[in-house]
Amino acid sequence: MSAAWADKIYWTDRAEDGTRAILRADLDTFEVEPVIPNGLLGARRIAIDAAGGKMYWTDSTAVWRANLDGSEIEAIADEIWGTIGIGLDLVAGKVYWTQRRDIWRANLDGSDPTVIVYTDDWYQDLALDLVGGKLYVSIWDATPGSYGKVQRANLDGTGLEDFITDIQNGPIGLAVDVDVGHLYWTKNHVALNLGRVMRKNFDGTGGTTVLSEVDPEALLLDLPTGKVYWTTWDFEGPPWMIQRCNFDGSEFETLPVDTYLPMGIAILPDSEIPCPGDLDGDNDVDLADLAELLGQYGLTEGATYEDGDLNGDGDVDSADLADLLSVYGTTCE
Repeated sequence: MSAAWADKIYWTDRAEDGTRAILRADLDTFEVEPVIPNGLLGARRIAIDAAGGKMYWTDSTAVWRANLDGSEIEAIADEIWGTIGIGLDLVAGKVYWTQRRDIWRANLDGSDPTVIVYTDDWYQDLALDLVGGKLYVSIWDATPGSYGKVQRANLDGTGLEDFITDIQNGPIGLAVDVDVGHLYWTKNHVALNLGRVMRKNFDGTGGTTVLSEVDPEALLLDLPTGKVYWTTWDFEGPPWMIQRCNFDGSEFETLPVDTYLPMGIAILPDSEIPCPGDLDGDNDVDLADLAELLGQYGLTEGATYEDGDLNGDGDVDSADLADLLSVYGTTCE
């Protein structure tokens, strides 16, 4: 998820005693609080619907959702196996997830579940480019030293193709920067000097190492601050960490949060903005706001929030469009 108003980071975690939880921390103070303190089964990736006040996550046998305070936990897809990646298309009202050799799509309440891609590969993570209408999935069997690849398809599963091949010890986590057209991915095992955060242009050019000698797994981009976040994963075992750096690899740091085995991460928009994405002031984020942004799309100097510059960089571009889409459907009090 792209977040123009980053406030809290959420992550799935396993404690040293084996209990699973969802935790969150303020990105200013890094004070950790449990959202769902225990009782989860193998929680993996997580995604946030700020407009709907929901978080979604996967474990090895189900897809779940709950309110952002951890209440009203429900399984929206169960009796499944090998579920890892998850992504939300809030405009279309869809949730996507990877399930071993399948990619599934359903309504946000879990109704109408549909297999949109089936192959003989082992899917890991996924990322949605809602501006370009593409989904990206990582394929790797988690065997140290083996090779994987990234595939992409249209959001309905058609047009499946290999995008990046011959990635040793990966890929694992995926994230997209729709503003400049970059796909980020992680590959693993620093002991073999293979741990990397990587990126490539959507057109297939410009493969770049963002940061090396790290053990990254799940991946998150905060576009307005220019930060890449990831959870670490070491074959030699926990404790693992949450780390970040700038998009150019500088200012690398480990977040001072109390965690043991973080698996997936997401960012929640800042509650200090009354109704993020509401450009016309009617307390709804709807077609009128989308039309206003599109009417100013491409403005490169002096853009205001009301024009559609949601991230405050003076432009109205694909990053702002992605941010509006992430909160589309919000009704504010």
